[in-house]
Amino acid sequence: VPFVRVLLLLLSGRPLRPLREPSEPPPLESRLPLSWQPPSQLAARLSSFARPDRPPVGACYEHTLWLPMLGTQTIRLTVETARTMRLLLQGVISLDDTVAYGSGAAAGKLDITFSAPTKRMLRRFGTSFHGADYVSQGDRATFLVKPPLSWRSVEVVLSRQN
Repeated sequence: VPFVRVLLLLLSGRPLRPLREPSEPPPLESRLPLSWQPPSQLAARLSSFARPDRPPVGACYEHTLWLPMLGTQTIRLTVETARTMRLLLQGVISLDDTVAYGSGAAAGKLDITFSAPTKRMLRRFGTSFHGADYVSQGDRATFLVKPPLSWRSVEVVLSRQN
C-alpha cells in the first residue's frame, strides 16, 4: 500500500516533501566500539560508569605534610584501575607501590590492602595506617595515619591534582 501512495504522489505532479528533516549523521567516534576510541573519549565514556563511593580511574591525589621526627613527606595516590592504586611516598619514607583497594562496608570507606614490603616499611618507621575514605563531593581522599611517637592518629587529606 505505501508503494501505491508514492506512485500516486509521483503521478499527481505535486512536489514531494521529505517525511523528516535530514540530520547530520553522528560523528564516527561515537559509532566506534569502545576499544577503538581515542583514550580521551574512552575515559569520558567510561567515567559515566564510575561509582560515587570510589575515586575515578586516572585521578591523582596529593598532599605534602610535616611529620614530627620524620620531616617533610609527600603522599601521592594515583588510581590506576577500579581495584588498584599507585602509592608514592617521597621524603624521609620513599616508596613506590601498587596497592589493592575496594569499597568498605560504609559509604565512602575504602578497604586498602598494602603489600608486605609496604607494611614492613611503615613498621620500620613506626608509622601505622588506620583507614581511608573517599569523599565524592569534594573529590578528595583521606587517610588516617598514626605517626611515630604519637598517641593519636592524624587525618591526612589528599586533594585532587588533575
